[in-house]
Amino acid sequence: MSTPATSNPKRPGRRRDESLTVRILEAAREEIATVGAADFSIRQVARRAEVSRKTITARWQNSDELLLAAIGAIDLVEFEPTGDLESDLFTLGAMFVDGLRSDTLELQLRLTADAGKHPEAYSLLQRHVLEPRSRALAAALRAAQKAGQIREGEVTWLVRAFFGALLSCTFQHPNRSSPSTDELRDLIAQMKSWAAPEPS
Repeated sequence: MSTPATSNPKRPGRRRDESLTVRILEAAREEIATVGAADFSIRQVARRAEVSRKTITARWQNSDELLLAAIGAIDLVEFEPTGDLESDLFTLGAMFVDGLRSDTLELQLRLTADAGKHPEAYSLLQRHVLEPRSRALAAALRAAQKAGQIREGEVTWLVRAFFGALLSCTFQHPNRSSPSTDELRDLIAQMKSWAAPEPS
């Protein structure tokens, strides 16, 4: 008499290790900052993350997918203006400086240099990193206008002046070290002076 076959339900797949995913994406951003988009490779990212190439390709099919995922995983700016110009500029300036202390600056420079060959990566950088920061600063400046702290008018030039000054300060430092807290406060004081309301 044959023994009836027992059911063998399919075991659920292993849960993906999200901490490993984060590590791979961090290694990918480091690789972009080092070699740019043109020479970006899964093999080198695997070496940086200390994982196998197969571990990466199980998540992303090719290097382009991984590169775009690494850029897209950069934290978006979350900011709500208070209407206090000095406080808002310090908060946003500190966020920007923190980014300069990481590989974000080198990543931006590399992707900008490779924009012609990898326009999709540069477009994602703009949408996910550059434009959100500019929008947050513009919102802070418009809130300050409503509070009567700066003059009325278009704020685009102030956005460019603020971020441009922080970048200029960075490039003037040895080894591109980021601006200090005192330098940030000095820039904020100058911004308030430049944009002060016209005397009545």
